[in-house]
Amino acid sequence: MADENHRDLVVLPKPKRRGRTGCITCRIRRIKCDESKPSCNQCTGTGRTCDGYLTPKQQPPVAFLMVISDGVQVETHPEAAHACQYFRDVCAPALVNYGSASFWNRLVLQACHNDESLKHLMIAASHLDRQICQSGLLDNIAFYSHYGKGLRLITQARNPDTASLLIACLLLMLCDELQQKYYSALQHLISGRKILTAYHPCMRGSTGNIVIEEIGPIFSKLESDTREFQKQLVPTISRQATDVPYTDDIHHLSCFSLLCPFISVDQSAFALQAIASDCTRSRIQGIAPRTRFHMVTSLTSDLNTWHARFVAFEKTLTAATESRMYFHLNLLRTYHLCLHIISRCAPFNQELAFDGYHESIELVLVSCDILMTGALSTKFIPPLFFVATRYRSLSFRRRAIKSLRRCGPDGQLLADMASRIARVEEHGIPGPVLCSDIPEGKRVQIQSMELDPSNQSYNLYFKRHPFTENVLPDYLTFPSQGWVWGESSSTLCHASRLLEAVQRFDFMNFWYDEDLG
Repeated sequence: MADENHRDLVVLPKPKRRGRTGCITCRIRRIKCDESKPSCNQCTGTGRTCDGYLTPKQQPPVAFLMVISDGVQVETHPEAAHACQYFRDVCAPALVNYGSASFWNRLVLQACHNDESLKHLMIAASHLDRQICQSGLLDNIAFYSHYGKGLRLITQARNPDTASLLIACLLLMLCDELQQKYYSALQHLISGRKILTAYHPCMRGSTGNIVIEEIGPIFSKLESDTREFQKQLVPTISRQATDVPYTDDIHHLSCFSLLCPFISVDQSAFALQAIASDCTRSRIQGIAPRTRFHMVTSLTSDLNTWHARFVAFEKTLTAATESRMYFHLNLLRTYHLCLHIISRCAPFNQELAFDGYHESIELVLVSCDILMTGALSTKFIPPLFFVATRYRSLSFRRRAIKSLRRCGPDGQLLADMASRIARVEEHGIPGPVLCSDIPEGKRVQIQSMELDPSNQSYNLYFKRHPFTENVLPDYLTFPSQGWVWGESSSTLCHASRLLEAVQRFDFMNFWYDEDLG
């Protein structure tokens, strides 16, 4: 009985599963493919066309997010741990002029804790920033030690991550600007641009990398602003309205402004004048911003917005219109550059802060010199008086005063004021040449000018350091002869009103003046 039951059992063969890597034709025919390359023999042997093989799906990369608790110190060395915390709590929240708060406070910090080279650069930047804020001479050995370690680890990396290299460029720029090494910062900007170019030269859409998506527009804006500050030096014949940015490779990563462009040069001028009033009137406690990455409350945002609308307006102009407006367009760029400097120095009442913008201030004077070769105008008075009274380099100050004397009677009057103020600051200093040759204690701020009751002289009031309300003003006396053009009260007060206008950087006071010929 048992044998009969055993004979009734039928052992079925184990079904063979077809491979998932066969050619398309064999999979459709439901036969086994021998998977020969480039065409399988099952197809070619029977006279069929082999349609090839499907591309195998790649496994998506593993994504991870490093969560850093506020109460956990990743760095164990006490000094380094303090520097990391200082960067997180003080530095990173302020670096939002280029890059969002999320970029600096989250992505950069995560990258620094995940990459040893970035961590050292972050600590180096933290040491520099703390030194400036505390106005003391800290030990620079710590800075150079971490700065050198960061550079060495970057150069020794075999397959460095693109995002890490770009963050390193920004941190190196930050370190250079904190030391006022602007040429070195420019080299790191150029390096970052080249890295972006090599990363994906043909990309015009999303990169798929959240750090690249954030950092691309930062480099684009940095380059755009650097280029705009030098744009007025380019002759009009070499520029066309259809010019593209210097780096087409990162142009697609720029944040295209949705702001409405200005509709005319006059509208641009009136909008900039409104910002100028805020720049010269504001008073802020604390120290002036250390780098271009730092912002000054709403002033930086307003100037950035104006700049975006102005660039958009320029792009609407034809080549012929732009050529016709060349003088006024470049003059507005010069005004904007002056206000960029004023907004970052004047509100903090710190005259030494202007020394940190020596390259930009010198560019203002060079721009005026170039534009004045075409036409002499009182429109140059505000920027020239700004250079003559707030920049202490001997040669540039003298050049600004000399150029002021070419700007008609008003320019000559203001040149006399600037010349007397320069002599006050340089008195007792043997052979002053550079800004640093005039110490903070010797610098003065012009306050106002008043006509004495006898109408025989003007008193030019100024304050010495520290320029606070408790400091009593001093004054210089100028004879009124040659400074008034008649006996009416309006002409007698002309010098006072003129000084008040340039002190407010009221360039609209001269905007509609005729050229001097």
